Amino acid sequence: MAWWRKLAMEWPQVSMIPPVLLMLLLLAVQWAMTPALYDSLIFNHIAIRAGEYWRLFSGQLIHYDWPHTLMNVFGVGLWWLLFAEYFAHFRAYWRILVFMLGTAIGQFFADPNTLYYVGFSGAVYALFAYGGVRDILIQRWSGLAIVAAQLGKVVYDTLTLPPDTEIAVAAHWGGILAGYTCAIYDHFRQRRVDQILR
Repeated sequence: MAWWRKLAMEWPQVSMIPPVLLMLLLLAVQWAMTPALYDSLIFNHIAIRAGEYWRLFSGQLIHYDWPHTLMNVFGVGLWWLLFAEYFAHFRAYWRILVFMLGTAIGQFFADPNTLYYVGFSGAVYALFAYGGVRDILIQRWSGLAIVAAQLGKVVYDTLTLPPDTEIAVAAHWGGILAGYTCAIYDHFRQRRVDQILR
């Protein structure tokens, strides 16, 4: 049997549609971006305080430029290749909204001096944190390497980057905490369901 057929047969039976739609959404928003649209969607601390709460989410769908967009699109694709099994059903993708909310809360409360934030990187951090912790909880130790590398990078950024950096460290921390929280919750919820079904 050809190697690619064997790989296709062993591949988790999950849908590629949601991550592909997410990647296409990020690309489409960047492609359609105008200065007026950018100003109406950007995470703007002052505007959010004034009641424009959609910016908590919309600011994560826009990016500074194409390289910034492509980096996050690549991150979503890599995450799916590594952790697709944890998002086997369409309904699992609601977590991405939780991850985006965690990212926004982290940025809003932990770094109130930064007025503007854009990008999906906090949610990408959450996706990898979620997958890594889920792996650790089932004793798949490659997840430990991912979590350790991710934590090492964010701790390094926290300790070494200047306050006026363009890297949104608070958003990354918010995403990581949202990912950890959802991973632990989902793991123990699944264990409880498994015990009931026995």
